[in-house]
Amino acid sequence: MTAVNRNNPFSSPGRHQISFRLIAFLFFIICSAPKTLAQQKNCDEVLLSLNVESMPATEITSLICGDQALISITELFQFLQIKNSLSDDNSQIKGFFITTENNFTIDTNQKLIKFNGKSYVLEEGALISTKTNLFLKLNYLGDIFGLNATFNFRKLSISIETDLELPSVKAARLKMRRENLNKITHEFDVDTSIKRDKKPFHFGVVDWNLLSHQDLNGYRYNWFNAGFGAMLAGGELTGRFNYNSKKKITLRNQFLTWRYVSDNNSLFQQIQLGKIVPNSTASLFNPVVGFQISNIPATRKKSLGTYTISDYTQPNWIVELYINNTMVDYTRADESGFFSFKVPVFYGSTEITLKYFGPFGEEDTASKILTIPYNFMPAGDFQYSLSSGMIEDGQKNIIANLRTQYGLSRDITIGSGIEYLSSLKEDPFIPFVNASVRLPNNIILSTEYMHKVGFFGNLNYRSASDFRIDLKYKKYRPGQQAIPFGYLEERVAEIFMPVKGALFSGISRLSFRQNFLRENNFINALWQLTGRSLGMNYSLSTEAFISSFGNSQFYSKLQTFIHFPANFLFSPQIQVDLRDGEVNFLRGELRKKLFNEAFIIASYNQNFKYNQFSLNLGFSLNTNFSRIGINSSFENRNISFSESISGSAQIDVMNDYYKISSRSSLGQGSVKFSAFLDINNNSMKDPLEPILDGLEIISLDGTPKDKKNKEIIYSHLEPYKTYNFKVETAQLENIAWISEIHSLEIVLNPNQVKNVQIPIKVVGEISGYVMDNTAKGIGGIKIAIYNRKGEIIKTLLSAPDGYFNFLGLPSGHYSVQPLPSQLKKIGFYCNDKIPFLIENSVEGDIIDTLNFRLVEIEGG
Repeated sequence: MTAVNRNNPFSSPGRHQISFRLIAFLFFIICSAPKTLAQQKNCDEVLLSLNVESMPATEITSLICGDQALISITELFQFLQIKNSLSDDNSQIKGFFITTENNFTIDTNQKLIKFNGKSYVLEEGALISTKTNLFLKLNYLGDIFGLNATFNFRKLSISIETDLELPSVKAARLKMRRENLNKITHEFDVDTSIKRDKKPFHFGVVDWNLLSHQDLNGYRYNWFNAGFGAMLAGGELTGRFNYNSKKKITLRNQFLTWRYVSDNNSLFQQIQLGKIVPNSTASLFNPVVGFQISNIPATRKKSLGTYTISDYTQPNWIVELYINNTMVDYTRADESGFFSFKVPVFYGSTEITLKYFGPFGEEDTASKILTIPYNFMPAGDFQYSLSSGMIEDGQKNIIANLRTQYGLSRDITIGSGIEYLSSLKEDPFIPFVNASVRLPNNIILSTEYMHKVGFFGNLNYRSASDFRIDLKYKKYRPGQQAIPFGYLEERVAEIFMPVKGALFSGISRLSFRQNFLRENNFINALWQLTGRSLGMNYSLSTEAFISSFGNSQFYSKLQTFIHFPANFLFSPQIQVDLRDGEVNFLRGELRKKLFNEAFIIASYNQNFKYNQFSLNLGFSLNTNFSRIGINSSFENRNISFSESISGSAQIDVMNDYYKISSRSSLGQGSVKFSAFLDINNNSMKDPLEPILDGLEIISLDGTPKDKKNKEIIYSHLEPYKTYNFKVETAQLENIAWISEIHSLEIVLNPNQVKNVQIPIKVVGEISGYVMDNTAKGIGGIKIAIYNRKGEIIKTLLSAPDGYFNFLGLPSGHYSVQPLPSQLKKIGFYCNDKIPFLIENSVEGDIIDTLNFRLVEIEGG
């Protein structure tokens, strides 16, 4: 940008206007230069910093008379949002203070303030009027209005303290409360919305998992799993290919599905074709190929709290959590294998899937599919799901079901439906009804009745201290074939309780399960205590299996975790049979952390009950692009080896984006932000317009980001969900570069990288002075900027020294002049209307010679 001429007294101080004013003010104080518009010759009109409790600092026009300060009462009241109006001749202010009953009048002619039915006579010099402003001595703010103001000459600041809740403070508090509420409800005010695009075809994600096994006896096999994600005809296409060298490739073991999500069709929100999960009442042990239609939204906007899922798997395995087929979280099991998720409970049905991945490429293909036992709908809302398809069981059996839910009230939801299963020859139709009820004291009850099949019931309680009780009851009709578990009745009780003491902290779990069969019944009881004491982790469990046939079992298991220097972790465990005191097995694992996510793991297992012994030695590495595992094992006089590698890749040719990750990106969305210099002002990135550095994008829900070169990338995001972002450009290298976009909401597609390019506009700056006939600056004058059509696009206010400045004009023809309506009121006129042209280069443009001389009207 063009440099400012600092030798010209009427030249713009540019971006250093604040420090320039301070220097000018000190110069005026030293030289005792008089101000012609003030009623007292030894007063100087300046800008002071104003600090009010619970409010951001601002600048306010003030008078300094010796060591005393007078403040612009109109500017102060406007800042504090106190109703006031100034008379045309600046001699009187009327309004009310906080409430309409507290009327006030400030009169310069009578040197009087009337407030709350009382009159206060002001001393000489306490109230000073200028052509454009009215100033009041600070002590009267406290004496009359309860605004205790102090002036700090050294800091050139005024501070105000009060016990009153000022309108501006109240407004700021309510704004903060709304912002905090918005963070909870994920509702934000944004200026730009970007919707999903529905492309005919777009290939986006591929992930893979390869495992190879060999042993010295000649047995070997290879297992390969590859998935891909794409967009097809506006919908989400997901496929997975499974290969095992020891099994034939069959369609039954392959997966392909297409899902279309509608943004505005309330009747058909989702349509799915291919391999589906029909959420059946009957037990299905084979995949289903068919269709599913529902009006259930793809994302859940209202959460009713959380439902805790906790379980055990292998130590240090990674567990992924999927809600309605979308991965939303993952965690690593601790040394004891324990993990937990706090799953948000949404209105409508929620299907939970857990997938398990070991350090050496193991993947639990029998992933758990859970259903939260209670569903709630907003009052008056109705949802349905219709599914039908052929079961891949070799017999071409058909399944079809219709499920509905309706919210009777906020605390009661009822549901019903019917299911058809062709393999049930006698009673292929299963009608069912269900209900969920929220009771007082955080108790939730849910029930379901299936005609000629059985009855389910669940009772859940959770306290504020995370103490939980889950009670479940199932009873089946004798002879029914829909759910062939073999038992007629099941009773389950689970209690989870945090344990905190001076020497121990952890979780206690007590579970009881009783099953009744036709000729037998058994009880499985478990008490488990997991936690930390004296710097060590422990896991102690005692389990009993009691059968009416008499072959009962009782045993306890203890596992500890001992940390040694040099990043060694030793985990021994022992299981003891409580009937005879014999040791069932001894196990141990030694883990050494090499660096970051690289481990060497050695383990042994001595099973005395079955006279078996095994040794394992392995290496695992989790990098940013893949998980690698190598393992060797000695068991039953045989040595075996296995190698694994897994990873995921995002491929977006159109947006020139490629990323390899160890985490699966299948079914997830990403967004890439960049800023470009919009030289031709068309809001579109043209080939010669450069990408800029310094852009900051902040996720309003705390999502972590990556920064690569000049781009900001948010990945592993939930598709179809609305994400909110804030745009900050303060770090751009030129102050003349601004963004007209300050906040965005973006809805993402799965398996796609959304490329968001922020246009950075180049704007020009104008500045000048307003002076009287003697070349003295005049403050408080309104300056109007007009566009080519003669419309006012911006109004400025001159500073006490007459200076005005504005940065933010695109290229074009403009004109500027003091506002005639104000000049008429204060007894001045100015016929000048200065035209100017802003021609922004890459560095912007500056016009700094827009100076005005006002002529005082005689008798005005």
